[in-house]
Amino acid sequence: MYEKAVAGVFGACGASYAAYKLMFPWLGKDLFDLSVFGRLRKALMAIEKSDRRIGDAFDEVAGRTPDKYFIIFNDRIYTYGQILDQVNRIAHIAKSWNLKKGDVAAVFMENEPAFVAVFLGLQKCGIPLALINHNLKSRSLEHCLRAVDAKVIICGSDEHLMESLLEVLPNLSDPSVFVHGLPSQELPVPFQSLTDLMADAVSTCVGKEAQAHTTPDDVAVFFYTSGTTGLPKPVRITHVRTASGTVLLPSLANMTPEDVVYTTVPLYHSSGFLIGLLGVIGAGATMVLRKKFSASHFWEDCCRHKITIIQYIGELIRYLMVQPESDRDTKHCVRVAVGNGLREDVWEKFQKRHRIPMILEFFAATEGTTLMVNLHNVPGACGRYSPLVQLIDPYPKYLVKYEPGTDQPLRDKNGRCIKVKRGEPGLLLSAFPPTVHPDDMYHANKAAVEKKLARDVFKKGDLYFNYGDLLYLDDNYFFHFADRIGDTFRWKGENVSTQEVANVLATLDFILDANVYGVEIPGQDGKAGMACLVLSEGNTDLTDSMCKAIYKECVMSLPSYARPLFLRVQAQMELTGTYKQRKVELVKEGFDPNKITDPLFWLDTAKQSYVPLNNQLYSRILIGHSRL
Repeated sequence: MYEKAVAGVFGACGASYAAYKLMFPWLGKDLFDLSVFGRLRKALMAIEKSDRRIGDAFDEVAGRTPDKYFIIFNDRIYTYGQILDQVNRIAHIAKSWNLKKGDVAAVFMENEPAFVAVFLGLQKCGIPLALINHNLKSRSLEHCLRAVDAKVIICGSDEHLMESLLEVLPNLSDPSVFVHGLPSQELPVPFQSLTDLMADAVSTCVGKEAQAHTTPDDVAVFFYTSGTTGLPKPVRITHVRTASGTVLLPSLANMTPEDVVYTTVPLYHSSGFLIGLLGVIGAGATMVLRKKFSASHFWEDCCRHKITIIQYIGELIRYLMVQPESDRDTKHCVRVAVGNGLREDVWEKFQKRHRIPMILEFFAATEGTTLMVNLHNVPGACGRYSPLVQLIDPYPKYLVKYEPGTDQPLRDKNGRCIKVKRGEPGLLLSAFPPTVHPDDMYHANKAAVEKKLARDVFKKGDLYFNYGDLLYLDDNYFFHFADRIGDTFRWKGENVSTQEVANVLATLDFILDANVYGVEIPGQDGKAGMACLVLSEGNTDLTDSMCKAIYKECVMSLPSYARPLFLRVQAQMELTGTYKQRKVELVKEGFDPNKITDPLFWLDTAKQSYVPLNNQLYSRILIGHSRL
C-alpha cells in the first residue's frame, strides 16, 4: 500500500536547480525527502514485483547468519538459527490443523520471542494471524475473536491471559486453544500445550508449497483499531504490505545488520510489529524485546545492550523525562528514536538531555493510505508537504474544515469540502491509489469502512480516506498533529473507544445512560477517560456501593487504559438537535469542581472505588501528586 501511496513523487525535476530554488525555497529539504523516499519506493516496488514474503526475508537472514543475535529477551539470547528452528516446528504443527484458505488463527500473548516464532511459523503455511491486544478481556476479547472467527487461538502462559480466555471460550465456536510455555499437565481443559507439540515436531523447512494457495493480496495479519463504531475492528494487512515492513525502517533510518533496536511497545501494535520487528528482519539486525515498558530500566537496558535505535510513543518519552537524571542519560549508543505522538515541548528537552542525534516522528494509520515522516529533526512535526511535493504527488493529501463534534468534513453550499488555510487545523484526507480497495480495509464490516471514507470531496466521484485526525501545516510546510476527533481518544498510548466504555457502564442496572469522552490533564499526554452518567429512575445520588460496583465492572471488563478516571453525574443527558449525545461542551468543562456543579468522582485504585472529587483532590491531580 505504501509503495502506491508515494508513487510518482520521486521523478526528476526537469529544470535547472536555480529556477526551482527561486520557485521553491525549500528545495534542499525537498531533494533530501525525495531521495530518501525514492530509496524506499524502489525497495517497495521490488517487493511487489517479486512476491517476496516475510518468511522469505527471515529465511534468507537465518540461512546467511544463523548465529547472529536476533532477539534478546530477559537477558537471554535467541539467534536467527534458534528462532528458525522454532518457526519450522510451529509450521509443521500448523499444517496438521488442516485449516481451509481464509481460516484465521489468533495470537493472545505479551511481548516474547514465541510471539515472533508463532507469526513466522503460521506465515509459512499461509495462515492469517489476528494479533489480539493482551489487555483485553470479557466482551471486548470475545468480540475480537468473533470478528475473525478464529479457528485456532495461541495463548501465552501468563495466568491472566488464560483466565481471560477461559471466561469467553464458552461463547465462541469451539476453537482449538494452544498455550506456549507450559506442559500439558499444568493446563486446564480445553487448553493444549504448544510447547509439548514443538518438542515432538520436526524442524525441517515445510517448503513453499505450504503457502501456495495464497496470493500477495491475501491477508497475512489482522491488526485491531478502535473507531467510531465502538468496538475494535480487524484491519486487513496483506502479504505484500507485511513484506513491505521489512524495508520501511531500514530505508528511513539507514539500518544495517549492526543496529540493535529496542522495542518496549506491544507487538500487537502496527508500530511495534510492522516498523520494529519487520524492520529488524529486513536489515538482519538485532531486537532487544521487553515485555513491558519500564522507565526506570530503559536507559540501563540501552547502555547494557548497546542499543542504537529506540521505538517510542509520546507517552513513554514523558515517563522517561520525569526519571532522575543519571550518567546513563548520555552514555548510550542511541542514534535514532522512531515513533509518534511526541509533543514539541517534550521533544526538545528529551533530545537535549539524552543527546539523541535523530528523531524520526511519523504519522500513519494501520488502515490508512499514506505514511508521513519528519526527516529533519523539526520538533513537533510529523512530515513535510511542500508546494513542490504537492504538485507532483499523484495521490494527494488535504486538510479540510470539519464539523465540531463529528469526524466528518464540513461541506459548502455545493456539497464540497473546504480546504483550511496554512496554520489552521484541518481534518486529514488522503487519496486512494488505484490498487487499494476500500472494501478490503476491514474484515466483514462495510459500515465501518464507509465511516472512514470521504466521497465527492472536491468533485463528484472522487474518494478519500478520512483519518479522523486534525493536523495543520506550518509556514515551512511541516505537518503537525493537532488533535483526534470523533468517538475515540488516546490515553496511555492506546486508542479508547467511547462507545465500548459506555456499553460496559450501561450493564449496571442503576445507570440509565453514559456519555464517554476524553479530557485533558495538564502535563499529561493524550486525554483521560471521563463518563457523564444519568442514573436510572429512583436513584438520585451515586452511593458508595454504586461507586464500588462501577469500579468492579470496569476492572472486570476494560483494560486499565480504557477505565474512566472521572465520573460526572447529571440529572438528564444533554443531546444535540439530532438526538446525539453532546460532547463538545462536556470536554471543554473537563473535571474542574470549581466550574462544575454536578457531582464529580475520581477513580481511586487504592480504595478500589470511585471517590468524590473535591478541590483538594483536584489540585493534587493537577500537580501530579495523585496516581493516574
